Amino acid sequence: MASFDKVIPPGQEGTVKLTVRTKYMHGPFSKSATIHSNDPRSPSQKITITGTVKNYVTIKPSKHIYLVGFEGDMLSKHLTIINNEQKPLNITGIETSLADKITWNLKTIEEGHKYDLKIATKENLKGSSVGTIILHTTLEREPNISIKVSIIMKESF
Repeated sequence: MASFDKVIPPGQEGTVKLTVRTKYMHGPFSKSATIHSNDPRSPSQKITITGTVKNYVTIKPSKHIYLVGFEGDMLSKHLTIINNEQKPLNITGIETSLADKITWNLKTIEEGHKYDLKIATKENLKGSSVGTIILHTTLEREPNISIKVSIIMKESF
């Protein structure tokens, strides 16, 4: 997203403000923008912004899990929740929009720092569903962590 001085008198300076939305980013990034002007000596100028997004909490392998199988299969996935902050992370509650379709079990691996979250389908599940699991935490910077869950149960032959 960009904002800038619309008119800059000859020989004067202007300001260009670029904003990078990093909510769904992690790790190194590079973004570029091209500034177009009526200056005959420099009609366009490309600028690049680079940086590294450090997440307060990392979910491995991903914040989106897929449970795919056949009707009647019992499916499960494990997520590792890692605190990247100095202050301890405690998970104070878990809620889901898929309570009728999944179960979950949270185990502490390293108190205040690392957790294992097992997500499993309930018995006799049919069809497809998408929902979320929300982890409530004690971290001020990330009080709620949202994990997307996609379930696809194919018909058995």
